[in-house]
Amino acid sequence: ALVWPSEPRLRIHLAFALAAGSVGALALLELSAFHAETPARMATLIRWTHVPVAIMVVSLLYVVHAWFGRGSTLLVAGIAGLRLLGLAVNFADGANLNFRHIQAIGHSEWWGAVIAHPIGENNPWILFNQASNLLLAVYLAQTMARVVREPEPERRHRAGMVVCGGWVLLTLVMM
Repeated sequence: ALVWPSEPRLRIHLAFALAAGSVGALALLELSAFHAETPARMATLIRWTHVPVAIMVVSLLYVVHAWFGRGSTLLVAGIAGLRLLGLAVNFADGANLNFRHIQAIGHSEWWGAVIAHPIGENNPWILFNQASNLLLAVYLAQTMARVVREPEPERRHRAGMVVCGGWVLLTLVMM
């Protein structure tokens, strides 16, 4: 965020700053959800986690597309469109995009910490985000394959493998 004002024409810095800020906001929302005491509070926190996730995905998508410029622009538009459509449904239908209704809060122990988790009816509209994630994995794999095949410097090949490969792993885990 501090780098971008020095060169505002390089929007990639702004996009990366938005993605980083989104990760911070997501961490705070997730931490709050781990300690939610009521179904209504859990539903609200989950609803709001979709905002930084959407900003993160669209921002990092812009970063990868601007940096490597090798993937399909049509896939980029489809990924962003599905993610934003899911975000709209998140505030319009059910408790949030993940659940139509959260009936209760369950508790689990992870590495000695007790965390809350929702118990409820799944929302079928989550398929918007799952489809977006699937297209994202395809886009990243496509970009990675194209970058590696080009007669570019070896460090650009490694960068493509690390950036796109790491994000493919994260996307598959999210799915």
